[in-house]
Amino acid sequence: MAMDIFEKCALFQGLTEKEKGMALELLCASQKTAGKGEMVLIAGESVFKIGILLEGGLQIIQEEYTGERSIVASIFPGEIFAEACISCSLVQ
Repeated sequence: MAMDIFEKCALFQGLTEKEKGMALELLCASQKTAGKGEMVLIAGESVFKIGILLEGGLQIIQEEYTGERSIVASIFPGEIFAEACISCSLVQ
């Protein structure tokens, strides 16, 4: 993983390179590649890891029962996503 992206990530700000590496190990970091238009997470799905976008873009979309979709948020490289989902999954 490119460590320079973590300069933008609030979770890793102020850490040395060694500390960033240790944090990634403790978080059981792994890399996942998704193609354009591919869903990364689905609402209601149990999540046990936070996401940090390394490159490209990610949209959080809410789908209504009518099938209409709304963009709730846009995620950019270095930003965290699914952190709220993790706390919900751990409580259930």
